[in-house]
Formats: sequence, C-alpha cells, structure tokens
Amino acid sequence: MFCESRTLKLIACSFLTWICLGAVFVVGVDAHSINSLTTSSGVVFSVWDEQPSLPAPTVIILSDTATLSLTNPDFIQSGAILADNGFVCVSLNVPGYNAFGAGDTGGLDKWREYSDAETDFVANFNEQVSDVLDYLIESNYTNSTQVAAIGTSKGGFLALQYMATDPRIQVGAVFAPVTDLARLTEFTGAEQDPFVQNLALSNLANDLAGRPIWISIGGDDPRVGTDAAEGFAAAVETAAQAGNLANLLELHLDPEVTTHITPPGSAEAAAEWILFNINYAAAPEPSSAALLSTSLLIFVPLMSRRRACRLRK
Repeated sequence: MFCESRTLKLIACSFLTWICLGAVFVVGVDAHSINSLTTSSGVVFSVWDEQPSLPAPTVIILSDTATLSLTNPDFIQSGAILADNGFVCVSLNVPGYNAFGAGDTGGLDKWREYSDAETDFVANFNEQVSDVLDYLIESNYTNSTQVAAIGTSKGGFLALQYMATDPRIQVGAVFAPVTDLARLTEFTGAEQDPFVQNLALSNLANDLAGRPIWISIGGDDPRVGTDAAEGFAAAVETAAQAGNLANLLELHLDPEVTTHITPPGSAEAAAEWILFNINYAAAPEPSSAALLSTSLLIFVPLMSRRRACRLRK
C-alpha cells in the first residue's frame, strides 16, 4: 500500500512539473560558470555559478573530476535540472582523478592499487566531502536541511558510501552504480579480499535503511552487475524491515538497457523524485487530474516503480 500511494504521488509530481515547469527539462551546462573554492583544510572543490543570496538546496555530484562532473551530461545527470530549480551544484575530484593530489591518477586501477595496499580511500574521500559540506553550510551556500548526493557508476558508489556516514544527506540518487568492487574487472583476483568485500554497499544497509535512495540501472549491466544492485537493494529492504522502517529505496530497472549506461529518462525522473523527497517548494503537489494523465516522460519510471514495489514485498 505504501508503495502504491507513493508511486501515484511521484507520477503526479512528474506530470505536473512537466506541464507547469515545462522549461525545466530544457537545460544545458554551457550557461553555467564553474568556480573553484578551497576549504580551510585545503580541499579544492567546484560549484556552479555565484553564491546564492540565501542558503539554498544543494546537490553534491560525484563521477570523475569536478570539472567533468559539472560539464559532462552523462555525469551531471539530474544536476542541471536541479540547478534550474534553485539548487547549488557542487563537485569534487573523486579518488583516482586527483582527489588526493597529483599522484592520484589512473581511475579504477588506482582504486585497486589502494585496495591492495589496504589504503582506505573511501574513508579518506568521505572526510573531504564532509569538509566541503561543512564549508558550504558555514559559508551560507547551503541549506543544511536540503542536501542531496548523486553519482554515476563509481560516483554512485561514492555517493552512497558518503550518505551512509552523514545524516545531512537527505536523499541519494545513483545511476548505473557500482555496488560491489568485486564485480569490476579491475578487481579480478581480489574478489575474496576482505578489504574489497568490506567495501560492498550491502554492508551499509543498516545505515541507509529508511532513507530515500533512487537507483537506476539497465536490466543487464555487464560492467557493474545489475544483480549486485538488486542484492544491495534487497539488503536495505531487509534492514528497513528489521528496524520497522519504511523502505524508501527505489530500484528502477530498464530491461531494454543491456550496456553500462544510464537508462533513458532517468535523470529527469530522478530530479522530480529528489524535488519531491527533499520537501522542496518547487515540487508541486499531486492533483486528481494529474492522476488520470499519462505521458511518455514518466512511462519508463512508472514501469520501474512497479519493479520497486515487488522488491518491497
């Protein structure tokens, strides 16, 4: 029952925003400037545009270098839509992409190097993200009650790793996320390594249970493993049930996508979901008229929500 009512509200929200805020989906990254800032501890990060006049909702976007995360449509995902709704868009270089200085290069191969040396690059990166969020709140960029984290592939893994450690992240949305490093070809031969196993997102189920999380992934993603994402979602559901919490994780599978890409329409649908779940005023309330309406924009998310409902049983 919970799932059905929540689905109807989110469908109505998507339809109304499409109609009433139609221009919100016509977005581009070229219209935004990127500004580099540094925390007192020396963490460099990037934000779109100038500081808002009042503390604003904020989305932390993790995927690659900060610049690519804020300019590449495959990485910024919902960020451009959220920015047009008053959000501050923020990004950091992720591990393997100069997060820890000039020697931190090589992408996921660097993650394997860290893992083999038992260097906790995730914990180290979490400290950086926390430092940036502290800065944004203290500097009146960010409304501390309206913070989202999103990420693509490895960035999705990092976004949920950080969300598990910081209750200030109200919602998380991830696209084709890594959920278990052992599924990556870079970690071939290290699948049974305790260090690698301990970093699997399923181990964070208790910390993420009952919190709004959106996952969008292809029906058979050969790079990160759709079944690994399903296993993580099931672990969070089990933890929510054990804690008598509503399961707010939604797993959206697109059976027509069988490569490692973000399923079409996911960024737009996730933006609507973030606006709804973060209690942001720009998200319209559903109406009875909207419940009778359908659109191509929300068709795929609707089908995937039915899959999400089945996961909650």
